[in-house]
Amino acid sequence: MFDTRKVEIFIVERGARRKRILDVGCGDCRLLIKLAERNLLSELWCVDTYIERAVKNINRRGFSQRIKCVRAKAENIPLESHFFNSIYSFRSLHEFYNPVRALKEIRRLLASKGELIIADWKKEVKTGMFERYYGKEELLKLLESAGYDLHYVKLKEIGRFNIILYSEKDFQRNFSKAASTSFSPSFLRISDSGIPFSSQPTAS
Repeated sequence: MFDTRKVEIFIVERGARRKRILDVGCGDCRLLIKLAERNLLSELWCVDTYIERAVKNINRRGFSQRIKCVRAKAENIPLESHFFNSIYSFRSLHEFYNPVRALKEIRRLLASKGELIIADWKKEVKTGMFERYYGKEELLKLLESAGYDLHYVKLKEIGRFNIILYSEKDFQRNFSKAASTSFSPSFLRISDSGIPFSSQPTAS
């Protein structure tokens, strides 16, 4: 539970000042509700196949006028392209029927210089559920197959979670800083453990 809270805080802090935010695979929408409490000016949207849980929780917390709910699969989201400044998905990637197609769809929705955060259980984590979780190199392979430029991708770890960060804006800022040092661009794809990721990863 402590790991979960740390990831939630990380996502909320990153999205607190964003103008348009989308939660893909929102579940009961608890995390987006926290963003609604923190960010009073943003447009908030959530997507889930079973959206009833989210609607019930949103109404109960009094945010029915702030949060827009859409019933849809991650692979086919009927929303405007390049509309969202911030998109996140928490503990949902492993549930996507076609993760590559879902990642393509999410990328379509992301605005230029917007930020994507995907947080999911590490491959080796035992949750008691018969579900498939992904290792870091598998995540990079999925992103590459979905058309993401891996130069814009960072991988982090928070406890039992892998965190994907995708942001062209962050890349440009960090690249300018790194360019004045002896680091190569691969510096931007180094995990918290200090292991650089190949631009041509193989499945783990």
